[in-house]
Amino acid sequence: MDSSSNLHNQFHSCFNDWIDQQNHDLHELVAADISDGAQTKRLVEKGVQHFEEYCGKRAVMAQHDAISLMSPAWCTSLENAALWVGGCRPSLSIRLVYSVCGSELDEQLEEFLRGVRKGNLAEISGQQLHMINALHCRIVKEEDKISARIATLQEEIADKPLAVIAKGAERVGEWSRDVERAANAHSLSLAGILVEADRLRLSTFKELMAILTPSQALDLLIATKKLHISMHEVKKTNKMVGFQCYYDTWFSQLRQLVQQLSQSPNPPTTDEHHHQLRQLINKAMSHYADYYAAKSVSAKHDVLEFFSPPWTTALERSLHWIGGWRPTTAFHLVYTESSILFESHVIDILRGFHTGDLGDLSPAQFARVSELQIQTVHEENDITDDLSDWQDEASDLAAAIYGDVGRKMEKLVGILERADQLRLRTMKSLVELLTLQQGAEFLVAAAELQFGIHGWGLQQDRHRGNN
Repeated sequence: MDSSSNLHNQFHSCFNDWIDQQNHDLHELVAADISDGAQTKRLVEKGVQHFEEYCGKRAVMAQHDAISLMSPAWCTSLENAALWVGGCRPSLSIRLVYSVCGSELDEQLEEFLRGVRKGNLAEISGQQLHMINALHCRIVKEEDKISARIATLQEEIADKPLAVIAKGAERVGEWSRDVERAANAHSLSLAGILVEADRLRLSTFKELMAILTPSQALDLLIATKKLHISMHEVKKTNKMVGFQCYYDTWFSQLRQLVQQLSQSPNPPTTDEHHHQLRQLINKAMSHYADYYAAKSVSAKHDVLEFFSPPWTTALERSLHWIGGWRPTTAFHLVYTESSILFESHVIDILRGFHTGDLGDLSPAQFARVSELQIQTVHEENDITDDLSDWQDEASDLAAAIYGDVGRKMEKLVGILERADQLRLRTMKSLVELLTLQQGAEFLVAAAELQFGIHGWGLQQDRHRGNN
């Protein structure tokens, strides 16, 4: 077993140790005597210290393989659906305070009205709520900054050098020194963002604990650990075996379609060539539409699985936005392909010759691509906000995990469908504004990048020992 595989096992072991620590701490916290102020304070400090130590270990691991930490194979599908940059959203801790405060106040209302005080989160003061709200507003802004960095990193996968490498590879997914350098650079950039996200998680938790009294902090620690443990104990299902078979077939058929597009006369010079190319482009777009339609049906049975699909690699999952590629990546690919082709034909173009390919986009086409990109960014942000709200409601979800969670899953299905519709609509819009020749080039480039990332990811997973 090589070093990559050993590292992967160490990561998994570290996470399992953390879960064991959570369980051990929970038993100790539940058994604590909150009337003993010194003991309560010690347990709270111990809980924060354990979290800080875990973040420290993750920071070290991230430098070696941040990709594995973004959508870990050792997490449940529910955990992965709730992930934000490799962990829970920092603001979730604050939402959990509000949730526990409300539920405990409901349970203790009669006692509370009689003047009975228990010192828990139901008794948060107005001043504390004001401080927590101010913290919440600040943390959400920090989350948005980190989310923007992740979005940029994911979009850059369609920029140089990986898009160029994918286009020029003799064999799809072929590993090379150039790929290794690019993958390492991506992983290190990802590590920096992940470590920053962990720092924000930790600092948020510490600031929250400082606002609360020791007994309230103990109450929050108990709720936090119960939430993490309950989300981890949700067992995987085998509902998606059928879809995985479908995806394997679909992926193979996509390769065949791309091969046909690559071999078709381009640029088309006769009416027959135009007809043939148009048919192939329509066939490719129908193929993508069929995939998203099948995905929509399957998601209604097990939407969580699409947030960490077992048929994808760790590299692919690290680039995912709501169960698939980020729509704005398509625009980066257009710009990259246009740049590559323009550079190769620059002399001819300067002499007034038109190549008709993506390197020869007109000013009107560039303007339309830019408009679409801006519109798509806004739509991405809206859907991201909806997912953020869903993730922030994870405390409610975990509380009902063994009961009726249909409504929450339906909401997640809706979010995934909107994301998929945006992905498909973005491709259609780009193909429609391009000429037949350019549309075919774009579809081939998009598929080649997809094949390349999948192939490179398989290579990495084999080194890690993933099956």
